[in-house]
Amino acid sequence: DTRQQQQQQQQKEGNMLAEDTAPLDSLENIDRAEEAERTSLSLAVQSGLAGIYTKDPTHRDIPFLWYIPRSGGGMVKNILSNCHDLVVASEVGATTTTTQQQSGSVSKLEIVSVAGHKYVNVDTTTEHGIAQAKALGLASSRLAHLVVSPRFQEGASLFSSSNKGRAFTMMRHPVERAVSMFYFLKKHNVIAVQNMELEEYCQSPHVENNWMTRILSDRMTGDVGD
Repeated sequence: DTRQQQQQQQQKEGNMLAEDTAPLDSLENIDRAEEAERTSLSLAVQSGLAGIYTKDPTHRDIPFLWYIPRSGGGMVKNILSNCHDLVVASEVGATTTTTQQQSGSVSKLEIVSVAGHKYVNVDTTTEHGIAQAKALGLASSRLAHLVVSPRFQEGASLFSSSNKGRAFTMMRHPVERAVSMFYFLKKHNVIAVQNMELEEYCQSPHVENNWMTRILSDRMTGDVGD
C-alpha cells in the first residue's frame, strides 16, 4: 500500500510538473511577442516623432497631443479646435453617423463637421482606430492640424520620417489627478464608485495604477516593475 501511494504521489507530481511546463513555454512565447511589440513601438517613437531640439523652420511637423486624463488636455484640444479652427484627429470625428462609420470601417479619410468644428473621420484614441488611421495614411494626408491620443506609442506610429509628429502634453500632479478622476467618476454616476468616499476609492481596485508609466512602457497589466 505504501509503495502504491508513493507511485501515485510520484505520478501526481509528474502530472503537476507537466502542467506547469506547458504554461511556462506559453508564457515565454507571450513574453517574446510582447517584447517584440514593445520594440516595434519604441522604434515607431524614434522614427515618427521629432526630437526636442530638432528645428522645424517650414512647420511641417504635425502637433501630437499626448492626452493624459484629467490634466487639462481636453481644454487644450477644445481651444485649438473651437478657437483656432484647427482640424483635429481624435475620437470626435468617428462619432459621425455615416454608413462607413456604422459598419466599423472607413475607406478614405475626410474632414467632417461636428458641432460646427472640423475633425478627421477616424478615432485616434483606440488601438483599432489608430491602426485604421495609419493604414489610410493619416499623417501623409496632411488633413489633421492636430492629432490627439492617450496612447503615446501607438499614436507615434501614425507618423513617419517624412511626416514627423511633434509631441507635447499637459501634466498634473498624480495625486491631484487621481482625486480629480474620483470626482469625475462620481459626477458621471459610475456605479462602482458612486457610494465610495475618497479614501475608499484610493484603496480600491478602481483607482488608477501608474497610468502614465504603464502607457509609456506598454504594460497595462501585471507588475509595472517587471
